[in-house]
Amino acid sequence: MKILQVSNGFPPTARAGVEQYTYQLAQSLQGRGHEVAVICREEDPRRPDYGVIQDRAGDVTVYRVVNSLLDVVAFDDYYRNATIEQVFLKLVDREQPDIVHFQHTIGLSVTLLGITARLGMPLVLSLHDYWYICPTVQLLNTQMQICPGAHHGADCTACLGQADRLARRLHRYPIYRRIKAAVPPRAWARVQQAALAALSLAGGRRATGTTGQDAAGVQRRVATMQDMLSQCQNFIAPSACVRDVYTDFGIPAGRIDVLPLGLDLGPWQNRPPARASSEDVVRFVYIGTLLPHKGVDILISALRQVAAPNMRLSIYGYGRPDDPYQEVLRRLAGRDRRICFMGSYDNQQLPVILANEDVLVIPSRWKETYSLVAREAMLARKPIIASEVGALPEVVQAGQSGVLVPPGDVGALARAMAELADNPGQRQALRDGARPEVPSIAEHADQVLARYTAVQRMQLLPKA
Repeated sequence: MKILQVSNGFPPTARAGVEQYTYQLAQSLQGRGHEVAVICREEDPRRPDYGVIQDRAGDVTVYRVVNSLLDVVAFDDYYRNATIEQVFLKLVDREQPDIVHFQHTIGLSVTLLGITARLGMPLVLSLHDYWYICPTVQLLNTQMQICPGAHHGADCTACLGQADRLARRLHRYPIYRRIKAAVPPRAWARVQQAALAALSLAGGRRATGTTGQDAAGVQRRVATMQDMLSQCQNFIAPSACVRDVYTDFGIPAGRIDVLPLGLDLGPWQNRPPARASSEDVVRFVYIGTLLPHKGVDILISALRQVAAPNMRLSIYGYGRPDDPYQEVLRRLAGRDRRICFMGSYDNQQLPVILANEDVLVIPSRWKETYSLVAREAMLARKPIIASEVGALPEVVQAGQSGVLVPPGDVGALARAMAELADNPGQRQALRDGARPEVPSIAEHADQVLARYTAVQRMQLLPKA
């Protein structure tokens, strides 16, 4: 079978969850004798947008379509791109796949779904997050509270801010367009950022505020997304939570298969022995990205509410270089010596990291869509304290493998941490209660292949 995977990025230049999953799935499918190619978005301001970089990852052919979003001048440009449509058509014509599996279209163009459907090609769309519903992906409002989405009347313009309005204003100036044509692509991002900052200062308060055009743009996005999704007959969701959110957005539940993601179990087969539990020091750990929707500030605030000197918190993760949130976290931590920022990590290190910790904390604000790290903690036989939100209750069984607390509730999280720190018997009971049911990436690939075959058969059935 010739399989085309489409993703928002691909290792080694992009290494977040969807990208890593796409890489592992592509390698596993290729290892089963199938021919796999990948089309992905590549962010690289040093190169002109829409160029294609062809390389290989093992035996997998990878087409990296450069899109650093330098041409974004309107809200619509963030989710649909006519130039990328043409690039996609040329690559599909070259590869002639038997099936197209869309992992994500962010940074590419959601219209690729409709194009594939109109070509009559079998296609599957994985729903890894909420981007098709929410322009900022997490379904959180400006107060970091769970949002119902624009299709239920939420005001997305409050979250989106003024950036695209400023960009539209810039493109009205002939001198701006001449500078853009003259500046090398690798330097353009800095020039554009400086121009936007200058225009914002010059415009003052006139640059802020919601306009009717903004609201119309949001509703246009909702309609476009629902139209594109309606042309897909086959979806894969990693959890029942994601299925239910998209069913509410208009996808019939019968079109969505819930398939738990696979994990590379190799590093766990010879994992190091766990650190001996101690009442003297109880080590809590956070592992993940340092972004507001992950709630690390809630975790730090909770720890600082508890005066217990025997508690330690290690924070493993990384954020965007220009995001002030990391500095917010450090200010919250202050001079509390119980809190240590450990920096970024490699997934292969997780067995060692978790072996030396006692309790994993997942303080998320948003509706987590799956949480690989929760399953990895179970493989390491570690208790979990998690927000009772999204897909987390599907994996963390309250009272059996962990403790669930209301999302955003600093006091509840502080009490849960203090109770586990003071109760080694409870920690041991939760370790014993962990029952990790984690499919390997190979097992998951078999399930995905079975879905491909079913989709191809459906495509051959006569239309009613």
